[in-house]
Amino acid sequence: MEITRAAEPLALKRTARNDNQELKGKIREFEAILIEKMLGSLAAGSSLFGSGMRGDFYQSLFLQELAKKIAERPGLGVGENIYRSLRQQEARPLAPGEDGFRL
Repeated sequence: MEITRAAEPLALKRTARNDNQELKGKIREFEAILIEKMLGSLAAGSSLFGSGMRGDFYQSLFLQELAKKIAERPGLGVGENIYRSLRQQEARPLAPGEDGFRL
């Protein structure tokens, strides 16, 4: 029974670490989508990949992959700011009747 109790904090740390990595991954995906939308507005009207549906398709694939690479490191910093903000809110105790969202 003592072994189980000793293992509980380790399991909680592992779960927290996994949650932390999952959160970072989701934030990175969000930042990639944001970057993709920004690149898309910059590339609007470009004929780099040709015209028509085929050109639009290849351009969207290119912008999607480019955005993922930009978001990996260092990104725009948006993801890091979101992550820090979420961690600060998580650490701050809620007052009675507070829902945790501040605008």
